[in-house]
Amino acid sequence: MLRDERFSKRGIEDRIQEVSESIKRDEVALFCGAGISKNSGLPLANELKKSMLEKLSANEEEIVEIARSKLPFEAFMGIVRFNEDISKVLDVFRGGKPNTNHILIARLARSGHVRVILTTNFDLLIEKAMKKEGMKRGLDFRVFYDEDQFSAVSSGNLDMIRVGVFKIHGSVEDKKSIRTTLDEVASRTLSDKRMDLIRYLFSTGPHKKVLILGYSCSDLFDITPQIQNIDGNRKEVLFVEHSNSERTEDIRTRREKNPFANFAGTRLACDTDQFIERIWNSLKSEIGEYAIRTFETPWRKRIEDWGKALDENKGCLKYFITGSMLYSISDFRKAIACFRKTLEIDKEVEDEVGQAACYGSLGNAYHGLGEFENAVKCFEGSLEIAKRIRDRKKESSSYTNLGTVYFDMGKFNEAIRFHDKSLEIDRTIGDNAGEAASLAGLGNAYQGLGEFDKAIEYHKRSLEISEWLGEKTGETTCYTNLGNAYHGLREFDRAIEYHGRSLKIARQIGDRAMEARCYTNLGIVYFDRGEFDRAIEYHGRSLKIARQIGDRAMEARCYTNLGIVYFDRGEFDRAIEYHGRSLKIARQIGDRAMEANCFINLGDVYRDLKNLKKAIKLYSRSKAILEKIGQTPLLDIVRNRLVNIYETGRIQEY
Repeated sequence: MLRDERFSKRGIEDRIQEVSESIKRDEVALFCGAGISKNSGLPLANELKKSMLEKLSANEEEIVEIARSKLPFEAFMGIVRFNEDISKVLDVFRGGKPNTNHILIARLARSGHVRVILTTNFDLLIEKAMKKEGMKRGLDFRVFYDEDQFSAVSSGNLDMIRVGVFKIHGSVEDKKSIRTTLDEVASRTLSDKRMDLIRYLFSTGPHKKVLILGYSCSDLFDITPQIQNIDGNRKEVLFVEHSNSERTEDIRTRREKNPFANFAGTRLACDTDQFIERIWNSLKSEIGEYAIRTFETPWRKRIEDWGKALDENKGCLKYFITGSMLYSISDFRKAIACFRKTLEIDKEVEDEVGQAACYGSLGNAYHGLGEFENAVKCFEGSLEIAKRIRDRKKESSSYTNLGTVYFDMGKFNEAIRFHDKSLEIDRTIGDNAGEAASLAGLGNAYQGLGEFDKAIEYHKRSLEISEWLGEKTGETTCYTNLGNAYHGLREFDRAIEYHGRSLKIARQIGDRAMEARCYTNLGIVYFDRGEFDRAIEYHGRSLKIARQIGDRAMEARCYTNLGIVYFDRGEFDRAIEYHGRSLKIARQIGDRAMEANCFINLGDVYRDLKNLKKAIKLYSRSKAILEKIGQTPLLDIVRNRLVNIYETGRIQEY
């Protein structure tokens, strides 16, 4: 044991020496996360998140649940920002003072050893450190933080820049740049120009290595998928991870939370403060003597002020934002409780705009649970208010939501009626994005009726608008819909082609949830082609992403799909295992429709195992749930299963 420890420490020292030599040869670019700003007087992401949650209506259980979820900090902030001004919160990042990490970075830049610095941080500490070291902004270094400035990467102008600081998530000096980031991350996309930055750092830039400091690999919705999707040339990665023990390992070794699985490089686990000190001392002849700099600031006061502003209207916003957080992590039951409380307050203060929003959010949550009748009632409530206050855009979205629910209920003609109404309004008010969504809804409804050619016509019209708007998320959805339509026509090759196009865009824009759905759709096509091994492969890929991004509902659906494949292969034990996993999650997240579906699938397995009493028991449990939540398509299926067992005379009584 002692021998291994000495070997590990020797490995760390060797790696630190290699890093130092690479820096001296000007071979290194830097990638910095929030961890470098610890001890600078600013909160780390999780500290700020927890502090903000405490100012919302969340109870301790909800705070822990949201804090432990895989919802990235930027997505968390995006939800808050969508509902409330967060300027006071963002002002936290104006404070603080450069710590030892920032001073080291500034001195490496001043000495000419590091020219490219990419950071996810909003704060101004790297810039402050460079100014402190006598560097002039615009002359000795330039800072890039918005879409227009990032075009320098695309246009190949970086060779003309002495030192570039690229703030990929924006900068607090321009809050608009941060709001753009939050909107992108909340929608699980990343702009082309930001993607170019990541490719430049990890693939196309002139440097040979990337030194990573203070980064947690938690940007699951934007940066991580882009790093994972880099093909061809990849830079060598030196990843410094804070740890109380010292060791080194190949960067590719770790399976979870590792976007660098395809890169050459090393993970250095060590005390990061000691690492910085060692690097500094190995270069002190060029950058000066090492000195510790740590600071504290009263940043919590700004969060207190922000929290007080949420107390207006009896704290209505607190409940709504908390509900939105819980909805985003698929805890629909708790989200509904928050939205109900918000609605109660909105009615009390006679805020009809707020009521419409609450009904819409409640409808989405009930829809997520598969409680379609409740969802319809809520969307009808939103529609009624939208008409009364003459909000045409809200009216259109209410029709779209109703069309989507009726589609899932198997009432396709009703779905068409509502999507037609939505389409008419979208065209009247000139809402192109809304028009594309309505056309897609119509395509899905006609597909449900088996009119696949008509469905394809609508999906292609939707695709044309999305392409014209440059709306990549819309494009990938259209390709998915076309893939499903061709699948319905049993044109498997064309279905695979369109799902492949959707997958390509999803990976380009970093939409991990859509990427997982593409893998699921491909798995279903290969299953119907009888290629079970390929189906298992793609469902497995979808499952991996679902776990990574913390989407429990998607994870459950992946288990269901795997259970169905193993059932058709006659591997009943594995089918039961996977359907059981899906059932467990369905119960945890309160999805009654999914729970009922799991009972049907398990019933099918036991039916084929000739355990008919067990099958009937499972079908009956499903039937009871479906009758309660009013989901007709599944209810018809389970009734037919029961009738088939009894009428064939295979069992006389139960």
